[in-house]
Amino acid sequence: INAGLELNRGREHKFSYAVQSYQRGSLFKGLKNVVQHSFTQKGWTWNGSVNYATTDSGSNKGFFLRPTVDLKKRIDKLDQIEIGGQYYLEHSEIRNRRTDSLGGLTFMWDTWTMFLRSKEAANKWGINFFTRRDKLPLGKNLEQVDRSFNYNAFVELMSSEHHQFRLNATIRELKVFNSQLTGQKAERTVLGRAEYFVNEWKGMMTGNVLYEAGSGQEQRRDYSFLEVPAGQGEYVWNDYNADGIPQINEFEVALYQDQARYIRVFTPTLDFIRANYNQFNYSLNLNPRALIDINKATGMRKFLTRVSLQSSMQIFKKEISQKNINLNPFSKPAADTSLISLNSIITNTF
Repeated sequence: INAGLELNRGREHKFSYAVQSYQRGSLFKGLKNVVQHSFTQKGWTWNGSVNYATTDSGSNKGFFLRPTVDLKKRIDKLDQIEIGGQYYLEHSEIRNRRTDSLGGLTFMWDTWTMFLRSKEAANKWGINFFTRRDKLPLGKNLEQVDRSFNYNAFVELMSSEHHQFRLNATIRELKVFNSQLTGQKAERTVLGRAEYFVNEWKGMMTGNVLYEAGSGQEQRRDYSFLEVPAGQGEYVWNDYNADGIPQINEFEVALYQDQARYIRVFTPTLDFIRANYNQFNYSLNLNPRALIDINKATGMRKFLTRVSLQSSMQIFKKEISQKNINLNPFSKPAADTSLISLNSIITNTF
C-alpha cells in the first residue's frame, strides 16, 4: 500500500509526506514513512527530511531512522559567502523479542557539520568542521565506540591561464571510548596536498609541482625467506652460528648469481602500525620553439628552435611514525628500521 501528499508554495516552499506498507503473509510486515521539507527565502536555504521505518518478523522487531538537516545562509553583501551547518543520523536497530538483546546488524552513527565557504567560482576557498559518533550493540544497549573530530581547509586559485594553485589540508582526531567493540586506537592524522601549475610565454615553459604529506595506519608485514633453484633468487644464507637453522638475520643479498638461492616473501598481519608518508613530484618543460617563428629564425635563434629541456622528479617515502609527522620528503629516516618504502625517479632530457 502506497500513499503520499505534496504541498508547494511557489518554487520556494515545498512539503511532502509518503507512507508505504509491506506485508508478506504472517512472516514479515513493515511500514515506512518519509517526510521532506524545503524552502529558500532571503538567502536562507533549508532542506530537511525524516525517513522512519518499522519492521516485524515475528521473533525480531526493529526500526530504521534517518533524519537529515541542511541549513545555510548566503550573505550577498560579502560577495555571496555561505555559512551553514548539516546534521545526519542513521539508526538501524533489530531486537530479539524473547531476550530483548540487540542483533549484530544494529548500528548508529551521526555527524554534525559546520562550514564557511566562498561562492562557486574559479577562485574559491572554504573551511569545514565535522564530528562523527559511532555506536554498536553490546548486549541490550548501544554503546558509543568512538568519535572523530575533523578540520578541513581548502583554497583553489584557477582563474589565471598561466598560474594555477590548489591546496587542501585536513586534520582528524579520533577518540576511542570502548575498545571491546573496535580494534582502532585513538590517533591524530594529518593530510595535506598542494599543487601548482605554470604555463608561461605562450607555452615556452610549462610544468607542475605536487607535494603531499599525511599520516595514518599501515598494515604490518612479516617476512620470511623461501628457497628457490640456484640463480633464481636474490639472497644467500650464511649460517653464522653454525646451528643449521635459517634465521632472519642470517640472510644477505647475494654477491654472485649462483649463490642466490632465496627470495624474500612478505606476509600481511592483522596488526597495524602508525605510518607517515611524503610525496613530492615536479615536471618542467622548456621549449624555445614556442616563442620563435621557425620560418624567420636565423643563427642562434634557429638553433634554439631545435632545443628542448624536460626534467622531472618523483619521490615517495613512507616510514613508521614517530611523535611528529615529517614534512620534509628529502630527509633521512630516523633509523633504517623505520623506513617502510622509498621510491625515487629523476629524469632529465635535453
